[in-house]
Amino acid sequence: VNLPGRRIEAAPASPRVVHAEELVVGKDIVELLSTAMYVEPLALYREYVQNAADAIDQACRAGLLSGRAAGRIDVSLDASGREVRIRDNGIGLPASDAERMLIAFGASRKRGDVESGARGFRGVGRLAALGYAQALSFRTKAHGELRGTEVRWDCRKLRSILLDPEYLGDLRDVVRDVVTVREGPKEELDSHYFEVHLERVVRLRNDLLLNEDEIRCYLAQVAPVPFPRTFRFATAIEEYLSDFLPGGHFEIRIGNSEARVERPFSDEFAISTGKTDRFTELETITLEDPDIGLVAVGWVLHHGYHGAIHASPGLRGLRARVGDLQVGGPEIFAGIFPESRFNAWTVGELHIIDPRVVPNGRRDNFEQNAAALTLIHRLGPLGRGLAHKCRDSSARRVRLKKFEANERKAIESLEILEDGKIGRAAADLIGKEIGSALGQMQMLIEHDLLLRSEQEELRDRLETLRVRYDVVLRAPVGSALKDVSKKQRAVYEQAVHWIFECSPNRAAAKALVDRIAARIQAGGDGDSA
Repeated sequence: VNLPGRRIEAAPASPRVVHAEELVVGKDIVELLSTAMYVEPLALYREYVQNAADAIDQACRAGLLSGRAAGRIDVSLDASGREVRIRDNGIGLPASDAERMLIAFGASRKRGDVESGARGFRGVGRLAALGYAQALSFRTKAHGELRGTEVRWDCRKLRSILLDPEYLGDLRDVVRDVVTVREGPKEELDSHYFEVHLERVVRLRNDLLLNEDEIRCYLAQVAPVPFPRTFRFATAIEEYLSDFLPGGHFEIRIGNSEARVERPFSDEFAISTGKTDRFTELETITLEDPDIGLVAVGWVLHHGYHGAIHASPGLRGLRARVGDLQVGGPEIFAGIFPESRFNAWTVGELHIIDPRVVPNGRRDNFEQNAAALTLIHRLGPLGRGLAHKCRDSSARRVRLKKFEANERKAIESLEILEDGKIGRAAADLIGKEIGSALGQMQMLIEHDLLLRSEQEELRDRLETLRVRYDVVLRAPVGSALKDVSKKQRAVYEQAVHWIFECSPNRAAAKALVDRIAARIQAGGDGDSA
């Protein structure tokens, strides 16, 4: 510190070791790791399915299951009793570890275990339901043990403690006050499982946590489940990914239905209400790094790119997956597109292989580090390529609409000539308009943005109109008024010429001319007509 006339130097503080008994972990950490962490209610299903998938994989490695196909994840819903059970036949927890592991906070053994391929590793996902039920129980049993273990959280009491300003206990006190552990009944030695039980589930909008359709739709998007066998690109996608994501998918069933949860894909999909499109081509994606090797693999399904895809089927967007479990939502990679709106025109997914690209705690995005930022940079060319397809499709549709507009104009004008109710001057005027429309149609056909199949179809339509126009040109003008007197015809033809010359709407002009012609024909040759 410099002061006028003298210098004072502060003496360095002597460091000391912090003793563990001085560390206080307050009760609010429970809220931060549960309700505050999982603000999307349906995320609790993702967390428990994630843990179940890891447990089934462990059971496969231990030889307890012959493969993922032998594993099963069941979601049971009881709307009247307001209960949810999520049960798997994975490896389970031995009694010696169950209590310690199920009341631990952030003490998962999965972190750093690359060989296991575990999807979860922070040890907090099992707390996801604490804010959405009055009680949360975990029941588990390992193979070879006679009894299982139940750990029950009294969520109602927990919320009361968290709201009580006079409760002075720390995290350990909270756990002692709201958690009970008991031994289960005798069971078969070879059984092994883990079950999550939510009691008196809170009622949210549309009773979300007990709504089978909503849960199925959500898990169909985020969970590691198979594509429908009826989806034409299912086999090609799964065969491509099998080289990088071995093991296959998981069998998840909801409620009393034996129908497994499947990805929400079909050959045809909705763009908007009443407007559909079809998938036409599969493009695979491989991203590699010269230093670490494979970074990510994925796929994009091409289609007509007619616009933003309807949100309800759960298809749109380039999506991210780690361990075949979705990270974030459909907008996670929207930033790679020159215009983010084109993400909603896209259908695809990217499976992250690089272990440095890690989902964040809420699994709604990735931890922001150099590897994640590099991944986004590598995806730039893909985003630009897809945006180019979207723009080309938009430009092609504009040209097709212009072709159809000129086609309608030519047809309307041809119908006027074919009626034979106009004179030479009006016929010449309309003939020029037809010629102009046919010329515009020819120019639009030759544009290189159009597909060859589109060009062939449009040429056929144009040729049909040209043949029809040639027939009209050979027909006599004004044949429908051959019985009208020359005087009336002259006045009529001049009036009709002015009508067509001044009217921007050919259909309205034709209707007016038809009415005038009908009046003249009804009145015969007399001037009074």
